[in-house]
Amino acid sequence: MKDFVTLLGSLTGTSFFDKKGLLSPMNPCLDKVIFFRPSDEDDESSKDSLCLEIMDLSSELHSDGSWSVDFDDPNWSRFDSSLKVIGQCLLMNRCDSSFPPFLDHLSAVASTVPRTIATACRRCCCIFPRLIGFEQNRIEPFRNPQTLGFYQRRPGEAPLPGLTKHQTPLEMAYCTVHPDERSLYYHLMCQGTANLVLEACTHVWNGKSLVPISDRLCKTAADFYQRHSVTGYCLALSYRPLRRTLDASLKNYYFEVPLLHNRSRNGTLVRSHSIDSSQQDAFFNCGPQKTANDVAEQFLNGHILCGMIVSQYEVMPQAVQLVDQLENLCVRFVYFSRENELRSRVFAEKLGLEAGWNCHVSLAEVCNDDGRTLKDFFLSKTYCRETNHPEAKLLDKLSRSDQQLHLKFLSSYLQDSPTVRKQSEMPPKVTVIPNKAQLPTGISAVRPHLEQVDNVPLLVSLITDCTPQANLEMLEIMQEYGELVLAIGSSLSPANTQIFLQADVSMSVLPVGDWNCCASTGRDWHQTKEIVDILMGLASDFRLAYDRLLAVPRLIVACRHRLASVRGSLTFHLFASSVVSLSLLFSAVFFLPLLYDYDQVFLTVFIQLPFLTLGSVFTPFHPKTTVIRISSKVCILNSLKKSRQSAAFYVLTKYKLQFFAKLESI
Repeated sequence: MKDFVTLLGSLTGTSFFDKKGLLSPMNPCLDKVIFFRPSDEDDESSKDSLCLEIMDLSSELHSDGSWSVDFDDPNWSRFDSSLKVIGQCLLMNRCDSSFPPFLDHLSAVASTVPRTIATACRRCCCIFPRLIGFEQNRIEPFRNPQTLGFYQRRPGEAPLPGLTKHQTPLEMAYCTVHPDERSLYYHLMCQGTANLVLEACTHVWNGKSLVPISDRLCKTAADFYQRHSVTGYCLALSYRPLRRTLDASLKNYYFEVPLLHNRSRNGTLVRSHSIDSSQQDAFFNCGPQKTANDVAEQFLNGHILCGMIVSQYEVMPQAVQLVDQLENLCVRFVYFSRENELRSRVFAEKLGLEAGWNCHVSLAEVCNDDGRTLKDFFLSKTYCRETNHPEAKLLDKLSRSDQQLHLKFLSSYLQDSPTVRKQSEMPPKVTVIPNKAQLPTGISAVRPHLEQVDNVPLLVSLITDCTPQANLEMLEIMQEYGELVLAIGSSLSPANTQIFLQADVSMSVLPVGDWNCCASTGRDWHQTKEIVDILMGLASDFRLAYDRLLAVPRLIVACRHRLASVRGSLTFHLFASSVVSLSLLFSAVFFLPLLYDYDQVFLTVFIQLPFLTLGSVFTPFHPKTTVIRISSKVCILNSLKKSRQSAAFYVLTKYKLQFFAKLESI
């Protein structure tokens, strides 16, 4: 059995191993909406030019656990024509049960594509159509659409300087096809990564009319996507009408877009054309669909770019209060993040943690080939190009092959523009704080760093690129160096079982919220979650509801008070017994009259001192006036065995003194 009063009263750190439902909602909240609008300049040259409009949104948590979203700009209705198009696209390409299998397929594909990850950037955004005025009954005609999934095996970009592990989202596009009730045509709504969606777009909606998309607009949209997909989740939206739907033989298939799949993009909008030329468009193409390239030519071409949305994980208000209260108690809060350094730093700063220089450790695994991390590998590529190293030609060839896989119109634009070429040689705009303190990279490098350098990895509040096995090993390292750790994790994550068993004190918390769509009820997971919560509670010491998390700091303070009272009372008993024994000893040694007779000694040893000791143990607790002293790490009881040994030693010492006092009195 664990002595929870001693353990909780001597805690040095609290580690959170899950974010969703504990520190943040289950799904990310909308943060920005982006679309193109006509420029405000009045000159003739800018008459057809477009500029990027960014609308910020704020999220608010309600008492029932739901989140509401609203625009920061009170005059957002002036862009109603552009926002309605985005809302219609999100309404028709809404949450359905067909996307999770597609995401599982992307995860399997991403494991074979270098530096990519299958990120579920398509989250529940059904609250946005209701925000701009769409009613709930508008969803009914779009219940069972036909779905199409496209992906492209494009290797990810090289990590930014200072980043240990950077993975680019795998290029994908998820489309829904709805029949038009008033005609024989179909509506295709597409959501996906910007690079693949921009490849499919030939026009852009500016709020009033269609404008042919240009390389400048594609560059602007791609730069915005790249900048925000590193720290959040960005999604591009597009639309196109269809004359026919997918053949029944190709349903429930996912299509790979070839890397060298090129599309012609016209620079001007054609005002008049012949019937023969118009029938060459993909809208009139009724040819057979035999290969994935044929499907991509017919369904991933001629799109209209509607806009983009950015979502971020917001921080629960209770999480911020919990961090502040633990910091006031001198209990270090450690956040184990499964995401990369940039996304983890953004969320950690929202929590109020230090996430800058010398404040985070990455547990990213090193490369198995040469023992170097991805950061070291790409830095060595840059170094080899500047020297005559034998591997310089090979690395240069590999880098050129990666660059050829990028979007053709983007690469040509970069090559033809001297201004952009100059900017590409400059450091990226995304702020990256490198690991200047030479903190360890990878879980295998933590122990050598602690032994040979310093103990900074034990003092940071952010640990990134975590895996369940790395979390368990990092927890063991903390315990080896005298840390008493409270592990808090989700009761719906089976990966936390070993962590709960290893930690000194563990608490499983039932996450708040669920994965259901905010616009529909869906399946009720409440009973299933309760069963899983009970089963996971068997591996943890405490099982808490989410609304009881703020009781953890009060529990720690109460345990510290009780532990300090017990230590103080036992210290009083020890010194009081020592004074009685020494006084009797000096009286006997110097042949002085005894200070106490036999009745007084019996009364003092067996009645007065025990009652005084018990009275000091159960002193009232006043958290506002009582100062709780925190023991140093050297004095902390590292295990229950040591605490039992200390208690046994104290009991033996106390009774020896009492025994000598009785002998002297006799």
